[in-house]
Amino acid sequence: MSASSSAGQTRAQPTQRKDWDTLIDELFGSVISGAPFAVGIATKHKGFLGNTLRLRLNQRFPNQQVPQYIRKRFQVPQLDRLFQSAEGLERDAAGVYKVVADNLGLPRNCLLYCFENPGDKNMRGVLLFGGERLEGQLEKRLETAASILSGPARSSARGGVALESHEQLVAALSKLNVKRLFDYDMELLARIVNGLEESKEELPKHLKPIFKSASDYIIKHRVKRRP
Repeated sequence: MSASSSAGQTRAQPTQRKDWDTLIDELFGSVISGAPFAVGIATKHKGFLGNTLRLRLNQRFPNQQVPQYIRKRFQVPQLDRLFQSAEGLERDAAGVYKVVADNLGLPRNCLLYCFENPGDKNMRGVLLFGGERLEGQLEKRLETAASILSGPARSSARGGVALESHEQLVAALSKLNVKRLFDYDMELLARIVNGLEESKEELPKHLKPIFKSASDYIIKHRVKRRP
């Protein structure tokens, strides 16, 4: 049955985890990163001025017009709407929803996987995927996502440098030596750049050139690795 024509709320994967920044870092690293069909993660962020939308986007997604579209049109009200109604969505066989309407802030055929902590409406997010995916690969990523969401809270998503919050990402960026980016682990650089992508225009003036250098370095490195 099409979700776009059924009443009720969108089914979201519940999680009891409250270490939200660490959870998002785990989901991005294990589910989004490295998947050419994965667009990114959109989550709520509660700040001093209220709720804002935080996006962590996959720089390897082949059609960059898709993340650009999402940046411009998808905001907190659209995110909340996904949890309140399945209107404009169609249930996909893989367990995700397909966007079939033009008023959700997401491009048509975009696939989404909703998750939330039922005890806190500020802890909501969606994994975003492109309409095309490799057979079986999406299902494997979703299994990983479900495992992470049902798992225990952790102090950090991975060993090594903890990048659990916006402040930690900014601090890590400020410590980069742009003349020796080749000395840094590529995964670490990608985590910093991806984590700050949505808020890059709000970075302190002296950090914007560092962000651009790291971002350009990642792109050049990945282009060289393509066959």
